[in-house]
Amino acid sequence: MKISIRTLLTVPFLLQLFTVVGIVGWLSFRNGQEAVNTVVDKLREETSERVYQRVQLYLATPHLANQLNAQAFESGALNLGNSEELEQYFWNQLKAFHAVGGTGRNEVANELNDSVNNIYIGTEGGELYGAEHHVDSQQLAIMRANASTGNQLRLYKVDAQGTVTDQEVRIASGNLYDPRRRPWYREAQVISGDAAWSSIYGDYSSGKAGITAVYPIYEQGELLGVLASDLLFAEIQEFLNDLGISEKGEAFILDQNGCILTASDLPDVGRSQPPIVGQNQAPNPCEQGEDQPTLLRAGSSGNPLIDQVPDCLRQPLSQIGATTAFECEVNERYFLQVAPLSDDYGLNWLIFVAIPESDFMGQIYDNNWKTLGLCMIALAIATGVGLVTARWISQPILLLKESARSLSESVGGELPSIEISNPSELEILADTFSVMANRLKQSFDKQERLNVSYRRFVPREFVEILRRDITEVELGDNVEQDKMSILFADIRSFTTLSEGMTAEDNFAFINAYLSRMEPLIAEQHGFIDKYIGDAIMALFGGSADDAVQAGIKMLETLAQYNQTRTTKDRKPIRIGIGINTGKLMLGTIGGRNRMDGTVISDEVNLASRLEGLTKRYGVSLLISEQTLQALQDREHYHYRFLGSVKVKGRMQVVDVYEIFDGDSQEILEQKSAGKATFEQAIRLYQSQDFLPAKTHFQEALRYYPDDQAALFYIERCAFYQQQELPDDWIGVEEFVEK
Repeated sequence: MKISIRTLLTVPFLLQLFTVVGIVGWLSFRNGQEAVNTVVDKLREETSERVYQRVQLYLATPHLANQLNAQAFESGALNLGNSEELEQYFWNQLKAFHAVGGTGRNEVANELNDSVNNIYIGTEGGELYGAEHHVDSQQLAIMRANASTGNQLRLYKVDAQGTVTDQEVRIASGNLYDPRRRPWYREAQVISGDAAWSSIYGDYSSGKAGITAVYPIYEQGELLGVLASDLLFAEIQEFLNDLGISEKGEAFILDQNGCILTASDLPDVGRSQPPIVGQNQAPNPCEQGEDQPTLLRAGSSGNPLIDQVPDCLRQPLSQIGATTAFECEVNERYFLQVAPLSDDYGLNWLIFVAIPESDFMGQIYDNNWKTLGLCMIALAIATGVGLVTARWISQPILLLKESARSLSESVGGELPSIEISNPSELEILADTFSVMANRLKQSFDKQERLNVSYRRFVPREFVEILRRDITEVELGDNVEQDKMSILFADIRSFTTLSEGMTAEDNFAFINAYLSRMEPLIAEQHGFIDKYIGDAIMALFGGSADDAVQAGIKMLETLAQYNQTRTTKDRKPIRIGIGINTGKLMLGTIGGRNRMDGTVISDEVNLASRLEGLTKRYGVSLLISEQTLQALQDREHYHYRFLGSVKVKGRMQVVDVYEIFDGDSQEILEQKSAGKATFEQAIRLYQSQDFLPAKTHFQEALRYYPDDQAALFYIERCAFYQQQELPDDWIGVEEFVEK
């Protein structure tokens, strides 16, 4: 039976509209609070689990440090008779935990490792050796208390190799310091050689409340000392502050006596004594002992929610053995969850997460009334509009049907039909648009494949810099960039390598090499402007560090690639990399039928020349003075000054530097050791003191015998000792070849 579209639009439409509006209004009122309860339950469960796991990891880290140190003593790698070795070891270990100057760790790993503030050992002789990460200054220092410090606890600065300097960071206290009198040491002596936690006490150096992971070490049954690693509650409190549970949600940790260990709503984290530590006068279970902090207790803390929690639980804190969800009325309704936390070292804590109902229900109540009002308005409007629309909608659909049929016939082709029996007018329309949809899909798929192909030949980043769509790029479009870095990389002696290969082998070799280099450039936010045979020209629009890091990673990856080549009896390859930073012009050049994107700037020429100079100096990575100045943290890199040069096509003198982080560890250490001597030789050379300069270059060769740069300058010194210098000679090497 064929039904008119006018009838089909009017009757079912009104019937469905009345039904849907009624159901939606009823369900909106009924399910609002249930939805909130579900969301809150899930939120508090996930938040509680997150806090539980993070605190567990915080607690595990100090014991891990102690276990590593205990193993070092048991294996004989460390002994108490060498205090300098102990200090160096603890400093290196703390540096590794905090990854000073390191990269590659995620945010969670950084926070957990940073929770280890002190690593040290107290001896039975009353001495202390260790390293400290100061929370406020973020500095690493050596801790020492022995006869050399007047038995005071002192902290000393160290150099880059961890060697103690004579400069003190500060005196932790003017009082005499005996580790054997500290709580962590006294409590460690009463256990039988096992790891444990100390009681809560005030840190001697920072004054902050914390606990210490302790591990006594013995030799033939005799106590030698106690290994220790501190955990300050301020670190956990910072994590709780950053949770962002909800607008007024809270998280806090109690022990089974109801003592407050830390909470998310306490201010001034990291400044002096955390406010969670009070000075209660009356004896109570939260009192830690003589000269130690007294913790606030749930019920007298001044926080209404925390004070009310023991009553809302309806069972003693000490009897909570599993995760428990409950509710509490404190001026308003709170949803809470408590999870017991214990470990093998004696801790028994309770983690609480609290979420107020008002953070969610206020908006639900408002939305309920708004929904009801909107439903009534929509019902009235839709009823009127539906009746009017049904009268005149049929004619436009018929016109649309004829237009769609004409369009389908112009496209052509046969496709499977869609069977629709009612309304009759839409039966033809469905068939017609099925054809159109399939044709359009084929067209879109083809266009997408075409776009992907375009991006392989025209860098997407280049088009973005031009601020154009690929379809809008025209000949002569250009834009000026104030600061970009250019990287040139080229394979050394590629012609010699390629002579022994077929054309197919040549392409396979180049593609194997380039496929390893291209991702490294993309990872550092750069893009390849063009391939010039085996050479790469890449651009970096961000920090100059991106370009330098890309060059270092290319050299490291090349070293790994050479290992695979060696196993296949193939010659290892070497590359030279030149990097320069400056102002560039990017644009399109060519003709009406063929154009290309390019970069025009004298800075590009300099980057290419620097790559060429790597051969002359026998190095792998050269950068210009402009690039060095643009680095955000140049001390992060190993570099040395190679001199001042004039390159072909450029009158301006350029200072060039070698970055040797990409060299092997052995060569890196040799160059670092001889850096000062080499650079002093350069200064003497530029001052025309050729004899002492030559001597210094020869001295530099003692550190790194294969230093081609030093050999180059030794030859230049010998040359200038026999030649009369021009009046305008200022120690600049002029290179006329590319």
